[in-house]
Amino acid sequence: MEQITNALFQAASLIIVAVIGYVANRVTAYFKKEGILTELENKRAYAEIAVAAAQQMFKEADGPEKFNRAKSKLVDFLNKNKITFTEDELNVLIESAVKSMKDGVSEGLKEGNENV
Repeated sequence: MEQITNALFQAASLIIVAVIGYVANRVTAYFKKEGILTELENKRAYAEIAVAAAQQMFKEADGPEKFNRAKSKLVDFLNKNKITFTEDELNVLIESAVKSMKDGVSEGLKEGNENV
């Protein structure tokens, strides 16, 4: 009886994984079709540019000031390209770009120490 239960559980698990995979592919295809992923990638790219610009232009500024400057630049970029956004999106995009930048610096430092 236990073997039958295990076999049924494994079959059910396999079916659930297949359904989830199918649904994920369909959702991704829909988002691509609607241009949502492209728009998100554009927003992310503009955020990375704005954060890098703020980092270079305002080296002496503190974190909140750099954040606000990057946010202002990002708003300008998005408005100029007629891309809609929310305040929450701006904050998340900038925080994500800052984290990516910090992670990139950390990786570069690790690789530099390994080569020494």
